[in-house]
Amino acid sequence: MGKRFIVATIHDMSQVPKDCVYLGDGKFDFVIDDKDDPYNITKKLAEYDQKKAQYHKDKTFKKSSRADTEVSKDEKTKPVTKTDKPLKNEKNNIQAIK
Repeated sequence: MGKRFIVATIHDMSQVPKDCVYLGDGKFDFVIDDKDDPYNITKKLAEYDQKKAQYHKDKTFKKSSRADTEVSKDEKTKPVTKTDKPLKNEKNNIQAIK
């Protein structure tokens, strides 16, 4: 099973995912197993899907994250597809909470 590395903003009245790192400005860096997205994500800023070897980083997000670190490690052994469009999870497409 692959892991997904995500940097996102989270709805302000909900719990943060386990082992989450706060990056400031309401941004959280966390790792989840290859499963549904947490229901409380409002906007994904960066995501790396290890299983599919796909990486997305929003142009407005400039900080370094665990996703960046994993991409640089994995690029040494396999090609990683980088895209401008957010990644879609077949099980659960993200919709912003308003």
